[in-house]
Amino acid sequence: MAFEGDMINTIKNIKNNRALRKAQQQKRKNGIESYKDKKTEYDFNSVKISDKKLNEIKLEIEKKIKKRKLIEFLASVFITILVIILFNYLIRPYIAG
Repeated sequence: MAFEGDMINTIKNIKNNRALRKAQQQKRKNGIESYKDKKTEYDFNSVKISDKKLNEIKLEIEKKIKKRKLIEFLASVFITILVIILFNYLIRPYIAG
């Protein structure tokens, strides 16, 4: 996959958000909520993501990749057409003399 980094970052963000929410719930249960606790590090590897959610993420990323490829293709076609028009109408008369 061309944009594997997107998928990895998305999964990390989901894990981070879940881990933070889990830690905040624990703090509320224990009655601890201070500035120091908010800055502490959490274990993000302990959070699990369901297969269904992973498949949804993969589908979203694949859609984004397809859109990017389509936009890149259309942009290259548009630029090619502009270059051809530029050559035919602006440069060719000067070459022909």
